[in-house]
Amino acid sequence: MKKLITLALFLATIALVAAPKADIDGAKKGVWTMDYDSVLKAAEKDDAPILMLFTGSDWCGWCKLLDEKVLSKPEWIEYAQKTLYLAYIDFPQDEKLVPEKYKKRNQELQEEFEIEGYPTILLLDAKGNSIDNIPMEKNITPKSFITKIRLKMLFSPAEMEKIYAVLPKDQAKDLKARGDRKQFLTDELKKADDELDKAIKLAEEKHEKIAKPLSDELSNIAPAFEKDIIKALIAEKSPDKLPKFLEAQKNLEEEMDKAMKWIQTRPEQSEENNKIYENFRNRIDQFQNETQEILIQALP
Repeated sequence: MKKLITLALFLATIALVAAPKADIDGAKKGVWTMDYDSVLKAAEKDDAPILMLFTGSDWCGWCKLLDEKVLSKPEWIEYAQKTLYLAYIDFPQDEKLVPEKYKKRNQELQEEFEIEGYPTILLLDAKGNSIDNIPMEKNITPKSFITKIRLKMLFSPAEMEKIYAVLPKDQAKDLKARGDRKQFLTDELKKADDELDKAIKLAEEKHEKIAKPLSDELSNIAPAFEKDIIKALIAEKSPDKLPKFLEAQKNLEEEMDKAMKWIQTRPEQSEENNKIYENFRNRIDQFQNETQEILIQALP
């Protein structure tokens, strides 16, 4: 009983925590905004990383815990204002909390970043490329949250400049040259990958344009052609057996159609349904054997 009371108090406390206030339009460093596209532009201009929060502000207990433990604290606010652009992608139960113009965009972002739960906290580089997820923990604090972000950003340009500044000049110069080369290779590889993706997309579109009419025509003529070949063979070799073959083939098609419709009703596992299935199976085998036997006898 005591545990239940404690849990109830915990949930009630969370329910009272307000979500961080988010601007509707524009982007300022360290200020949450719903305007992801403005965040991208501002972050790229300033060469600053982005923290992207997917949340359910008015119903998600863990989201409210993050707000209470971290996002409302001065230590976090001070750090964010110096370092990050903040994108607030909300999926509340109260639809009025998100302007109509962002609802479709939020769904697109959810699909693009393959979001499966809330809160999901993504750290992005200045161009909107994902660096990593920041895990949500029950005992999270502003300090632990900031530490996770800093470690994820260790090799970002801004952090590397801080590192070079404290190293001996010769060593810093050598490492910076290697770092620049690493970044150049990374960018060139991404360009190559992007070109490959474009080429694949164009090839797929070209293939679809050529293949679809061919596939449609094939679907129309292939079954009839195969049936006519078989009927012609039987009529030539065993004309007296053609009516029996056609009757067995008709029965086979009808029985398979009945069986498929029955299976699509998703019948429960039971002795009675097992018998029904076995009856279908036996009749299908019977008609199949009849058609195959007549066909084999007619083969040249």
